[in-house]
Amino acid sequence: MAERLQEDREWMALANCHGIPTEMFFPESNENINPYVTRVCNNCEVQKQCYFYAIVHNEVGVWGGRRFNFHNSSST
Repeated sequence: MAERLQEDREWMALANCHGIPTEMFFPESNENINPYVTRVCNNCEVQKQCYFYAIVHNEVGVWGGRRFNFHNSSST
């Protein structure tokens, strides 16, 4: 199981956001997604993996260029 979790995250090292402060990807509920974050995500080679990771793991914040809330749904 632990091996599978590590495998699921290998793509993260290839993400454009790797090394960018994470708080940029977790805006307050009433804030829009930062345009810089949108550009970072839209030009990322692992955008799809990021998006699906968020769905599978019930993540919150901006993943794959989409904002996820606590109810496992995304909004733009």
